[in-house]
Amino acid sequence: MITANAAAPRVAALTLDSIAHAVVVTDISGTVTYWNPAAEALFGYRAAEAAGKKLPDLIFPAGAGKKYNEMLLAPAEGRDWSGKVTLRRKDGSHFPALAARSIIQEMDGTIVGVVGIHADLSMHQGVAVGSSHVAQDITPDWETERALRASAAHARAVVEAVHVGIGEIDLTGVARSANSHLLTLLGVPRDQLIDRPFAEVLKLEGEIARATLTRPALGIEHSYDIYRRRPDGTVLPLRIIFSSLLDEKGVVAGSVLLATDLTERKRIEADLARLALRDGLTGLLNRAALRGRLTRALARRRRQADLGVLFVDLDNFKVVNDLHGHAAGDELLRILADRLRGAVRPEDTVGRVGGDEFVVVCEELSEPSEAIRIAERLQDALSGPALLGTVEISMMASVGIAVVRRGENIDANEALHRADQAMYAAKADSRGSWQVFRPTRADSGEQPVIELRRALARDELAVYYQPRIDLTSGEIVGVEALARWRHPRRGLLTAPAFLPAADRAGLLPEIGMHVVSVACTEAAAWNITVSVNVWARQLRTPRLASTLSRTLEDSGLQAGRLIVEIPEAAVMSAPERALRTLTSLRSLGVRLAVDNFGTGYSSLAHLARFPLDALKVDRQFVSGLGVDRERAAVVAAAVGLAHATGLRVVAEGVETGEQQSALIALGCEQAQGYLFGPPMPPEEIPQLLAR
Repeated sequence: MITANAAAPRVAALTLDSIAHAVVVTDISGTVTYWNPAAEALFGYRAAEAAGKKLPDLIFPAGAGKKYNEMLLAPAEGRDWSGKVTLRRKDGSHFPALAARSIIQEMDGTIVGVVGIHADLSMHQGVAVGSSHVAQDITPDWETERALRASAAHARAVVEAVHVGIGEIDLTGVARSANSHLLTLLGVPRDQLIDRPFAEVLKLEGEIARATLTRPALGIEHSYDIYRRRPDGTVLPLRIIFSSLLDEKGVVAGSVLLATDLTERKRIEADLARLALRDGLTGLLNRAALRGRLTRALARRRRQADLGVLFVDLDNFKVVNDLHGHAAGDELLRILADRLRGAVRPEDTVGRVGGDEFVVVCEELSEPSEAIRIAERLQDALSGPALLGTVEISMMASVGIAVVRRGENIDANEALHRADQAMYAAKADSRGSWQVFRPTRADSGEQPVIELRRALARDELAVYYQPRIDLTSGEIVGVEALARWRHPRRGLLTAPAFLPAADRAGLLPEIGMHVVSVACTEAAAWNITVSVNVWARQLRTPRLASTLSRTLEDSGLQAGRLIVEIPEAAVMSAPERALRTLTSLRSLGVRLAVDNFGTGYSSLAHLARFPLDALKVDRQFVSGLGVDRERAAVVAAAVGLAHATGLRVVAEGVETGEQQSALIALGCEQAQGYLFGPPMPPEEIPQLLAR
């Protein structure tokens, strides 16, 4: 059995060195893909005639039976095949042959074709070179043993020319013949192999030694991979295949040995293994390999030693790609990877775990502060200017440090997670700095901020949509966009679970515009009105109107299909600034609504100053309909006064039919809540709208 990358040179060698003999290659369906000049002479078909034809149609006799079917089916089932057959020429004449067919495989095991050998039985019984079809035409008398012996020398010449080690072993295990290539592979002279026990010469023991005798006698082909140390000290990986050798009566007379040098195959396998463990761009360990190395380091860590994990992130690397192109960015990564290699200790491990992220595993730390010294050394190495063509670029890196103390029992994932958290803390503090992970950090309120920064960088924030209903018709008139966080450990989080932390960290404007951008794009595709929330911190953003205008243009959403919702408290906390901002937003053509009405202690008289289109009654008042007279009175007053000033009313948090009926009776136009549908992912909205 040979691999596809080895098939071509082997077949070429057979064609050149055995030009008098036919070589035939087919694909897995039996269609001829290669037909050498000797095949033209033997079978009478020119290569052009044979190419693209089915091999059985060319050389099988009429009425070919079961044996021929087995000859074709075996390779398709992944098995090599050999046996005695009768073959046909173009002129209809027949000749006896021993056929051997061997599959061609890709490195992943996919069968892509078949190569075979045919040798005239009158000439030499059973010499099957298991990786090619070779046929020789000496037109012998089928019954004349003299013809067989007369052609034996010629047959052996063919065998000698084949770049596969070939030999014959009798039923007692004694080597009777060997071609020169077999002697070269084994590293023994002919007189030290011929007429000596083959297993003894190769120092084969146990099952392999027994199988060289028993299996061929039973007609069972078998193979083994061994390492052969030759007298000159070199070690060759060999694959040895044993097949039955038949005499002229079809009785097993011994075995045919095929030996193949696996050096190139082993080299390719080693290269593939290396590629599976290495980052293709920098040559550093990849994420999976580094995690495995860290796992082993944690397992063998001595009790008296600490271990450090350093998470290195290049600051503003995206700018390099944007300004100079990805080719320049790749070259810079290669340069910086080399610097990392040079800055660590010999016992440290460096890996690339993301686009511009690296991890260094530091074993056997003498003290925790040594990890800090290594981190500073890494930062110094990375910060030096790098020349990319004619452009000089200087980088900074943020480093997160996690020290696994002696006696501490954590796994690789937790160690990497800690270093990752510390890295984001470093970025939040000051780019180009380092931070050490401390377990108490998670309890200080700082950890959610770090994770939010990571969520933005890793696109973990999602937008869900809740339908808004016309209470008179029951039809969907729009959706509200709601921020969600697909937290890697805590699952899907609603806005109240993370927006307060985002506000403290100053991330609300960035999160808010992310939601607006996604919502506008998806609403344009659905051709529906969408409501988005703008928080107090966003209202203080100087370029809110221009940013929103650009978002509308990029998304293709009509301005009139966007409703911007502002919390009542945000409007009333700084009314003059809110008035300027809302007026600029209204000039874009978007609609404006005040959200959470009733919680900000304002009156409609105050709100009448602002260019509003609607107000949303807070859910805490809607929930009181039918059960709390005071809260129901607030809703009734809000609806009445809103209508008096020309505003539409939307009720939030409607969960019961009783609440719906009360709102309709009060004249409320629209509502949303779990009664009509929960917030849902964007992929469910088209189906909802189609109902």
